Amino acid sequence: MYINYELYRVFYQVAKSGSITKAAGELFISQPAVSQSIKQLETLLGGRLFVRTGRGMELTPEGDLIYEYIEKANLLIKQAENKFSQIKELTAGEIRIGASDTATKYFLLRHLKRFFRRYPQIKIKIINDTSPAIVALLKAGKIDVGFVGFMPDEPGVEATVLEEQKQIFVGSERYNAELAQETAKFNYEQIAKEELIMLTQDSVSRRQADEIFATAGHVLSPSLELNTHELLIEFALAGFGISYVPYGAAQMHIERGELYQIKTDFKMPKYPTVQITQKGSALSFGGQEFVKLIAEKR
Repeated sequence: MYINYELYRVFYQVAKSGSITKAAGELFISQPAVSQSIKQLETLLGGRLFVRTGRGMELTPEGDLIYEYIEKANLLIKQAENKFSQIKELTAGEIRIGASDTATKYFLLRHLKRFFRRYPQIKIKIINDTSPAIVALLKAGKIDVGFVGFMPDEPGVEATVLEEQKQIFVGSERYNAELAQETAKFNYEQIAKEELIMLTQDSVSRRQADEIFATAGHVLSPSLELNTHELLIEFALAGFGISYVPYGAAQMHIERGELYQIKTDFKMPKYPTVQITQKGSALSFGGQEFVKLIAEKR
């Protein structure tokens, strides 16, 4: 049977007040309209809900049973409204964020700290994966907003570059003497001949590096292929070769004199942090505030 919520709203008000006149006043409708709604609901249900007495409208046993459930439903609706109000006021709710490992560590984390301090009641759910996988999660509706390392050319995806980091080659102390001169710069051939430590070929930054070197007529053949920038740094520190990483990943070690930037006579690509959302899909209140917070610091 089709549920006419308006009829049940009228029924609830009459049962609660015990009077058609009072119910009409509460609902801002006419008394005949209230009476007609009660008759219509009784017809739909196939039984009497009220009897008229000297004290007003009294529920039948069947009406009393219906009222018990309608009262619970009304309470649930009020709870839903209160919960919605909390979410709107950013005192409750959830944000589902997808991000690559690099975007999480070198961009997202500092913004998440600020957001959590400001809105500690909002639950933050983070999924870490590769950039292409994050795009797929967004399109499937499994995350609200994503942060990836490339500009996706996908229908239905809105992308904004938030910042860019330069990609660099770094080596340990054993490269220091070779790089001591300010003017010392490596060319494509010199880099390609080194013991290279790079991400695997399914990563965005690795594909970019392969393409740039291929354009110059060289093929990169890393001696080690690893899955994270943290491991690239660790192996460079251990002296296994030179690693290809975003500047932010090596900055602390460079400033400490533990790693040395290998200058090149050619430009390497910058690693972008790109925010992605679904076109035409409204973010949750928490999601809107998080995107707004990030924009404040750009």
